[in-house]
Amino acid sequence: LDAISLGDVRFTSKFTMLKHKKSGFGLAADLGLTFPTARDVSFAGEEGLTFLPKLIAEVNFSDYRFAINAGYRMRKNQTLGFLRVNDEILLGAAVSIPLGLKELTAIGELQTASEAANYFGDKNTSYIEGDLALRYIAPFGLAATLGGGGGFVRGIGNPQYRIIAGIGYVPLKAGPKDRDKDGIVDKDDLCPDEPEDIDGYKDQDG
Repeated sequence: LDAISLGDVRFTSKFTMLKHKKSGFGLAADLGLTFPTARDVSFAGEEGLTFLPKLIAEVNFSDYRFAINAGYRMRKNQTLGFLRVNDEILLGAAVSIPLGLKELTAIGELQTASEAANYFGDKNTSYIEGDLALRYIAPFGLAATLGGGGGFVRGIGNPQYRIIAGIGYVPLKAGPKDRDKDGIVDKDDLCPDEPEDIDGYKDQDG
């Protein structure tokens, strides 16, 4: 087998069905499609197209978030030695909890997958993995994530352990604009481009 191999090309479309703002219940759909671009001898992909529709539900209360997802992977049935590769049912859950500091969050995830025709009836075609991580978001939007986890069953594809590390950027919501930097936001400032002279007379109107 090759040490490094290109896998199947995957396209994903996500649709928001029910949107929440700061708090509430949200619902979305995720439609995934893969094309068999991997080399057959590398075992890095599928023999044919796969289609994975997934439904995602989220409850968001202030900075606490909980989500579950359920999906069904449709694929070409095949046998590789003693291993059957058939349609799969996928289930997952995730939770995000702030740790006192607004910038620091604990994240937990659980993902499962198993053969649809023999749901968790064969350990070789069953997958369960749990991961925990910490995420820090700096005031300027840089996000750093570090964590780990592993598989709970010894089926094929279950990692013995996994290390998670990532760097990203989170766009931060901008506050009210104050072009002249006088402490009075533009929408309340009668002269938004000229700073207020603090002289005790109508100092609050800009």
